[in-house]
Amino acid sequence: MGLYDESPLWRIPVRPIYILIAVFLLLDVWLLLPPRISISPDLSRSPISPGKNAILWVTIKNNGSTPLTGGFLFIDSESPFIEVNGELFLPDIPAGGVVSEKIPLYVKNGAPSGDHLVRIFVSFPGNTNVVYYKVRVG
Repeated sequence: MGLYDESPLWRIPVRPIYILIAVFLLLDVWLLLPPRISISPDLSRSPISPGKNAILWVTIKNNGSTPLTGGFLFIDSESPFIEVNGELFLPDIPAGGVVSEKIPLYVKNGAPSGDHLVRIFVSFPGNTNVVYYKVRVG
């Protein structure tokens, strides 16, 4: 045997290790990528008094390198005291672009003071994000 000959015993266990390392590195790089879209909700005023309206602004930013088309925004209240009518189609968002939508909120009379959750769904083909937002009633 020469100085640089390899034993066939080393080839069998080494190959799966190389495959595992490659998969780990690919997953690690994929997890470090920024999310494709970011969602930033903001209320026009807080806290909201019972029986009053407010505007919830939802800003959506495209962090990707391709335009987003065919998007849908849906807002749902987890509280029976908050009424929200937030279903709309989103305009196309170019790469790096930002879109802001305003959604009216209504706090019912008799709503207890405190935080009430609102769910914001933003969906594009192949990508759905959900953000929970606290609406303060007081």
